[in-house]
Amino acid sequence: TEPTRALWLLPMLLIVSIPSLHKIMIPTEYYVLFTMGNWFRASFLYFFSFIALSFILVNPPLGDIAAPAIAGGIDIETNDAVVDARWSKGTYYLETNQDTIDIVLGMAVRDNVNAETAIMSASVWYRGEMIANLSDGVVSELDEAQTRFDEVGDNWTRGHQKNTLTGDVLGPKVASRAEDIGLAWDISGMELGDYEIRINLSEVGDPWELNTWDAVYTINIVRVV
Repeated sequence: TEPTRALWLLPMLLIVSIPSLHKIMIPTEYYVLFTMGNWFRASFLYFFSFIALSFILVNPPLGDIAAPAIAGGIDIETNDAVVDARWSKGTYYLETNQDTIDIVLGMAVRDNVNAETAIMSASVWYRGEMIANLSDGVVSELDEAQTRFDEVGDNWTRGHQKNTLTGDVLGPKVASRAEDIGLAWDISGMELGDYEIRINLSEVGDPWELNTWDAVYTINIVRVV
């Protein structure tokens, strides 16, 4: 989020003031002993000390500046009408042998404190028009979407996320952590072309007043022979 930039930008900007502050606070006979190497080491010590202290103060349990986010992109329930599917860099490529398809779109909300309190706005756009308003409220109140996600079970097209060390299955790639809140919606009559999934997530932060996160995913549907 935008305010978090101050955590590293502010100390970077203040580094240039260190020599001047030393000149004011330290007697001249001692100040002249400081070399460029001294200033360089002092600047690094100041910078990383500032970052370490900030990290402690603005993260749980003392604070929360990390906005909720979508855990692992988007996915769809396995579908006989989809010949091939590929997820890459925010775009879901779907190949079908039909002119229109019905899908179950899935995603999950993740947060470092409590994803249930996040406020989610999500919609589907096609050719510049909104064709489906998926969510516009608190995640904990999206009971139907959570139930629909659970109904899909293990039938997500992208499959499961595995622990790289043990090989254990962690869960669907869209919701690989137990604390992720899975959501799913039925979208019918999707024609060929590009669809945008526009998502905004927000929560009341500490010390920031509001933590926000935005993303736009694309679903590209093409027909193959």
